[in-house]
Amino acid sequence: MGGPEAVFKNRGFIMGERLRAALVVSTALVAMAFAASSANAVEMSISPAGAISAASSSLTFSGEGISIICAATLSGTVARGPIPVRAEAQYGEITGVRWAECSGGTIERPLSLPWRILISRTLPAVESLTTRNLTGILSALVGTAINLSAFGGFVNCLYAGTAGGLASFTHTGRESTSYTVAAIRSLSEITVPFISGSGLCPRNGTFAGTFTFSTQTVTLS
Repeated sequence: MGGPEAVFKNRGFIMGERLRAALVVSTALVAMAFAASSANAVEMSISPAGAISAASSSLTFSGEGISIICAATLSGTVARGPIPVRAEAQYGEITGVRWAECSGGTIERPLSLPWRILISRTLPAVESLTTRNLTGILSALVGTAINLSAFGGFVNCLYAGTAGGLASFTHTGRESTSYTVAAIRSLSEITVPFISGSGLCPRNGTFAGTFTFSTQTVTLS
């Protein structure tokens, strides 16, 4: 009854029970972590949904000796939501782009519309985001494609890829979970790749400028 074999079996039973208990605890912790991450997931709703517009009096395309400055107006739509606030979540699209009053060259009508509007990242980061601390959303314009000409039409360049803009948000109240868009700034460090054209075309182009945005309210939940 009390020999080495019985002791070994008893220890094996105890180890097995401890392993099962550890697995139960681990499973419970994983479930709790998943529940916590789900509970902490933030969604946004946009009002009014539908048509949007954004205008810049001075949007600059630049790269390797070329600098073209134009007034630009973007139009499109945004979804009502709720939309999960996470990377690559789409919340709208650009369906129209108009250039005017260009200097240094011309930018032709855009190609391959619409451009999808996706969330790239948030400020603060998604992991730290709550319904009351949003300061900005970096968005990606996927499918951007433009053709430009410079030096009297001697140089023609096609650029296509993903552009980006940072939308700054203003909190509507200390206890509120709603925000208004203060401004949208095109990020010059995000390049739009060169696709085809003259050998004088910059290999990469950048946009820089600030857009005023149509009045929309974003509410987090």
